[in-house]
Amino acid sequence: MEDIFFGKRGISVKVFNNNMSGALTQLKRKVNAEGLNRELRKREAFESNTSKRRRKMAEAKIRWKKKQDLILEVPKPKRKLKRRQLRQQQQMATTTPNTKITLDNFA
Repeated sequence: MEDIFFGKRGISVKVFNNNMSGALTQLKRKVNAEGLNRELRKREAFESNTSKRRRKMAEAKIRWKKKQDLILEVPKPKRKLKRRQLRQQQQMATTTPNTKITLDNFA
């Protein structure tokens, strides 16, 4: 088989126990990982220079937004907070910490 294709084997998937659905999903996963679907869509029709430029700019914006989200990533709560807890957090955030605590306040 390698002699026919001059060393290029392509994407192949082995089928075990006549499990065609599993082999098909595996093949789809490999094809998507290789980026063949995107390349086929790209070569399907002519793409003008302006549309190429627009597409590249859109991809760059997406990359930039992802990079900004990674930099400014806010830690999410591990569990869903109840309304009362959310209100308490909002009140704590809005109250000013300028109040001075002295020993006179406790006497």
